[in-house]
Parts: sequence; C-alpha cells; structure tokens
Amino acid sequence: MFKSEWQAVLKRPMVMVVLFFITLIPAIYSGVYLSSIWSTYQNTQNLPAAIVNTDRGTTDNGKKVNAGQDLIAGLYKSHSMKYAVTSRAKAEKGLKNGEYYLVLEIPHNFSQASRSLLSSRPTAMNLTYKVNPGADFFAGQIAKGTATAIQANLNKEISTIYYKNLLKGLAASSAGTQNTLTGSKNMTQGQQALATGMAKQTQGLQQLAQGIPNTAQTSALRTAAGQLAASSAQLNAASQTLLHGSQTMTTALTKAQASTPQLVTKAQNIALMAAPVQLKRVDVSNTPTNGVGMAPFAISIGLYVGCISLSFMYDMYSPKKRPTHAAAWWWSKYSLLLSLVGVQVILLALVVLKGLGLNPLSVVNTWVAMAVTAVTFITCVFGLNVILGAFGKYLVTILLILQLGASTGVYPIETANVFTKISSPFLPMTYGIHALREAISIGGSMTQDLAVMIAVTISINVLVMGKLTLDRRRGKFVD
Repeated sequence: MFKSEWQAVLKRPMVMVVLFFITLIPAIYSGVYLSSIWSTYQNTQNLPAAIVNTDRGTTDNGKKVNAGQDLIAGLYKSHSMKYAVTSRAKAEKGLKNGEYYLVLEIPHNFSQASRSLLSSRPTAMNLTYKVNPGADFFAGQIAKGTATAIQANLNKEISTIYYKNLLKGLAASSAGTQNTLTGSKNMTQGQQALATGMAKQTQGLQQLAQGIPNTAQTSALRTAAGQLAASSAQLNAASQTLLHGSQTMTTALTKAQASTPQLVTKAQNIALMAAPVQLKRVDVSNTPTNGVGMAPFAISIGLYVGCISLSFMYDMYSPKKRPTHAAAWWWSKYSLLLSLVGVQVILLALVVLKGLGLNPLSVVNTWVAMAVTAVTFITCVFGLNVILGAFGKYLVTILLILQLGASTGVYPIETANVFTKISSPFLPMTYGIHALREAISIGGSMTQDLAVMIAVTISINVLVMGKLTLDRRRGKFVD
C-alpha cells in the first residue's frame, strides 16, 4: 500500500510538480508578506507630510525670532517623515486624496507666543496637525506619534530658552547686588566721617562758649574758631561721601531691578512654562475606531477568501453537457458564480453594518464598492481556473498572498520594499480597498477604482471566452 501510493506519485511528473509548488506556499506566504512589512517603522521617512507655515516672526531684545522657520529646519533634519512646505489649500487637498499622510499647521503668532511665557499675558504655542486615518490607519498612527514627538522636542527647547534667560538675569542681578553693597559701604564711611566732623564741631563750640566770658583769652577763641573751621570742612566732605554712596546704591538697585526677569507667578504662566506647546488634532475622515480603519482590508480579504472557497468546492470549467457555443458555456458557469458571490456580499454586509455597527459615510457607495470588488475577485479566480487549470488554482492562492502585503491594506506603500511598490498597482485588491475607504471613511470619489476593477473584469472574461472557444472546437468538455 505504502509502496504503491508513492509509485503512483513518482510515476506522474505533473503531480510531482504540483505537489512541489504546494509545498512552497508556506515559504512564499511568509517570505512575501513579511518582506513587505519587515522594516516598516524604519521607512517612515518616506511618508509624505505637508507643512503650512503662517508664522510672522517677532523680536526679542532687539533680535529677530522666527520659531516657525526653526521648527521646519528641525523637522527636515529629523527625517521622521518626508516633509514639504506648501499652501493650506494644496495640503488639505493632498491629505484628502492620500498625497500626504500628515499636515502640520504653524499659526501666525507662533514666534510671539514662544516669547510670552514670562509676561502678564502668556500664550500657548499652538500647533494643529491633521490626519486622514481613513486613507491608511497605520499611517495616521505614525503621524500622531510624530506630532507628539514634535511637541515634546519643542517643549524642551522653549523651556531651555527661558531657563537660560532666567540664569542670565540672575547673573546680572548678582552684579547689581555687588554694586549695591559697594554703595552701602561708601554710605557707611560717609556716615562715620559725618559723625566725626559733628563731634569735633561740637567740641569747638564748647570751647568757644567757654572762651566768651574771658575776652582777654583771645588765643583760646582763635583755637576754637580753627577747630570749628576744620570740623566744617570734614562735615562737607562727609556729606559729599554720603551723597555719592546714596547715588551709587540707587543706581545699583535700578540696574538690579532691570536685569532681574519679571516673573509672573500666575497658574497659567507656571503651566505653560512646563508645557508651552499644545497640540490640536483634526481628523478629516470618519475613523473613530481601529475596526473602522481596518474594515476595508478585512472586507476585501473576506470577499477574496470566499471566492477561493468557491473554486475548491465548485468545478468552474467542466460543463454538464455539450455546449452549443462558448458564450453559453461561459454564462452557465459565470452566472452561478455571480449569484453565489452576491449572497456572500449580502451576508458580509449584514454582519459588518448591522452586527458590528459600521456606520459608513455612504451606505450606498459601500454596497457598490463591495459588489464590484467581489465581482472582480470571482472573475480573477474564475479566469485563472479556466485558463490555467490546476496551476490556476495554485496561482489563486499566490495572488492572495501577494495582495496581503502589497494592497496597502495595513501599511502605507511608502514603507514597503521595492517589489511590493511595483506590484501594488497591478493587484485588484489595491483598488477594492481604496474604493471601500472612500465609501466608509473619506467620502471622496471611487470612480477610478471602480473603472479599473470593471476593466479587469471585462478583460479576464474576454480571455475566458477565447479559451472556452478554443476548447469547444477541440472537444475538451464532458458530454
């Protein structure tokens, strides 16, 4: 039994070839799919992002300040995304159609706000970032992380600027205090000299009073007068010293007051010093949850897997009786497949819309996108089975594997490898996912996606008709 089973396989080269290719499926699946997402986070620098800069700049202590330009220069150096400065209109249009994954808006008072944190009217440095997770949920998460990183870096930089200014002010204040101490010392010396002069003047007056009754003692009177004159001179000198000391201290105090930063200790100032940059997120698509963002990909996979299942359970080639012409042969198979796919679409839509509560922007467009996508998928499966036979069934599975990684269902195409980028435009699921995104979350046009899928459907059916025509003429059918 064992020997006969192996001999039956080994004696049939085509069976061996088919089995060999089947054994390759796990390797192909793992290799192709993992290679498309292998270094996703290392390739975020390829994700396009737009910057809208309306900052007017300002001056600080006579120096020009342009925080907006400084921020842009820092973003270019960071290589966190592929940044481009553009107009607001172009940025918003690009975000809507998937040209940009992030739009960062810098307000007109950005520089002014960066220097207002110590004033009586502090202003936060507001940054607005817009994302479109409906176009690609993963890219929206990357954009959010990038905006948060920008906020953290700016908070650090702005806080550093203010701390440096505070330290400079404190240093200048220390120098002013030293001058104040010098003036105080001069005043103390003047006060001592004034006290000495006043004592001597008092002594001279006492001696003068003692000499008045004895007019004959003129020498004592002269001596007292001399002492009085000397003490007057000392008194004048002490007064000058005192005046100089007072002026020195006044000047030092004025300088110290001017050089010391005027701290406003309001709660708002304290809060903004800790976090001067504030972010505002604007979501331009209807993507409230991760499930909504992943719905287009999950729906497309479900529809394709359903079509593969039909190819395993239903003979898509052999007619039940001799066909009168190729069109009848084709329609007998294709009409049944379309009916089965229609049931799949209805059941899938009920589960997603009613069971899970998906609330698309357009229910009608969602139904249309699902229907056209399903028809395209079953046509591809039908065509591969009819045209290539057993090998076509194999390629149906390979096509699924390729589409898992290259249809931009999870990760942006900009983060993928070269093979994935090249193959993506040729895969029907790429257009099915995009059409569903437009219908569910974005609300834009899906005309191009539908046109491509309809063109694929027509082209494959033309090839199928050609193959059936040849096979009918050769008699390759069951009577």
